[in-house]
Amino acid sequence: MAAKSAPAGPRRYAVRGEVLRLPGQGEAGLTVRHEAVPNLVDMEGKVVGMESMTMSLPLAASASTRGLAVGDKIAFVLAVDWVKPSIAVERIERLPPETVLDFGVTTREAAPAGGR
Repeated sequence: MAAKSAPAGPRRYAVRGEVLRLPGQGEAGLTVRHEAVPNLVDMEGKVVGMESMTMSLPLAASASTRGLAVGDKIAFVLAVDWVKPSIAVERIERLPPETVLDFGVTTREAAPAGGR
């Protein structure tokens, strides 16, 4: 059976996160800490997901950070194209400040101080 090939065109994922750095603050892209993306598909077409992490992401021409501030909670569309390859934030929406984000807890974060 032949391996799946990358899907044609970008796949889009709805993602939520928190703004850590805006473009022009030492970054070309938008730096966000985002929730996990469980349905992310790899270049072979397999659903592999992506853990919660901090990333600097390029902005598509359609994305605007106008009115955003560091610390804002946002929802955004992440476009991933394995053929080009490219990744970009296409749309950004500010979420209410009381929005609860789930970044999960990694083993490293859960370890008590002193390594015990």
